[in-house]
Amino acid sequence: MVLLSVVMLLAVCAGQPAEAESLPTVTLADALAQALEHNPLVLQAGHQAQQAACEQAAARADLLPKVRAGYSFTWLEDVRSTNIGGVAVPLNRKDNYAFDVTLSQPLFTGFSLISAYKLATIGLQEAQTREQLARIELVYQVKSAYFSLLLARKMVGVAAEVVTGLASHLRDARHFYEQGLIPRNDLLQSEVELANGEQGYRLAVKEEALIMARLAVLMQRPRDWRYDVEDVVDVSPVTLDLAAVTEAAFAERPELRVANYQLNMAAQQIVAARSAYFPQLTFTAQHERIGDSPDVSGNGIQNPYETSLMVAATWDVWDWQKRHSQVKQAQTYQEETRLAFTQVMDDIGLEVKENFLQVNFSFSNIETTRVRLAQGQENYRITDLRYKNQLSTSTEVLDALTLLARVQFDYYKSRYEYHSALAGLARAIGRDELFPEGQ
Repeated sequence: MVLLSVVMLLAVCAGQPAEAESLPTVTLADALAQALEHNPLVLQAGHQAQQAACEQAAARADLLPKVRAGYSFTWLEDVRSTNIGGVAVPLNRKDNYAFDVTLSQPLFTGFSLISAYKLATIGLQEAQTREQLARIELVYQVKSAYFSLLLARKMVGVAAEVVTGLASHLRDARHFYEQGLIPRNDLLQSEVELANGEQGYRLAVKEEALIMARLAVLMQRPRDWRYDVEDVVDVSPVTLDLAAVTEAAFAERPELRVANYQLNMAAQQIVAARSAYFPQLTFTAQHERIGDSPDVSGNGIQNPYETSLMVAATWDVWDWQKRHSQVKQAQTYQEETRLAFTQVMDDIGLEVKENFLQVNFSFSNIETTRVRLAQGQENYRITDLRYKNQLSTSTEVLDALTLLARVQFDYYKSRYEYHSALAGLARAIGRDELFPEGQ
């Protein structure tokens, strides 16, 4: 009896731990704000976008003139000389210092530098789009975990009600057994069902704790942080058209933009590979000073400074079809990206339709389960009342209680699945919210 009292106390308190422990309440908006600010999924995507911006800046710099300065010292063991009119005239010094400033500007590279810059620009656009995609994915994960936690909380309450009902039934069964009105087998069956109910309650508490930890991690809170969540009671219907939401998905879905960027990158890679067929032209301007001392003020033999301008051209005439293979590889990759683009289009269309149908099904299922819940509650009430008057069996009561628990679960599940389906459809379209502000 002591164990039974403890179980009943747990069942009464199970549905309201937040009030008893004064736990902080987290709303869906709070959870989303904390996750978007602190979750590594979005932060990593942001850093990747910054890296892509740096890569674009580096590619732009390759198009501009570059200035290089150099300073060197060379020691020669022998001094070379020449005979002029019987006099030995030195041609060099043992100590040789040199300082130069060189300006170089690529004039024509077969479009390789321009292609590299365009590739970096497309890479930046892709990284920014992936950052948006990470945000959309995180929003969906938070919403899914939030609604799962609400469902888990309801399941703890349902499990507690089942334990309470089974404990009450066991008391009645024990009373009837002591009066000789039912066989011992019915009493044992009631005890077994209560034990199963207690185990089901513990399982529901465990599932709630796991989902709570999952949502806490998404918010970058400690895994063992305890908190309450605000219920979402609105189950208003939404008016949607499959053709309209599919068109919106093709216009807004980040994955489709990423696939399109990859198509553009493949085209630029072909241009970059073909650039090796062209000559490379470079303009160079150099000013050099030499001397036999560190201040490079001359050596008494050569001019102390020299300025030169040069245009140089280089051209790989034969490379054993290396360039041909690189172009072929780039063309093959372009075809691969075309196929990937088509696959993304097909996947998005199917995903939108699947989530669209799930939204409609989930909403219609709410009313169905609500009617079943009312019927299950009335069936249990009547069956339990008949049992108390010895007009039904213990098995019928247990069956009615099991049915009631199942329809309660189905009812709550239909409500929160509807919200999850709306979140899934928003993600399938490529949005944080199904209906953004202003639409």
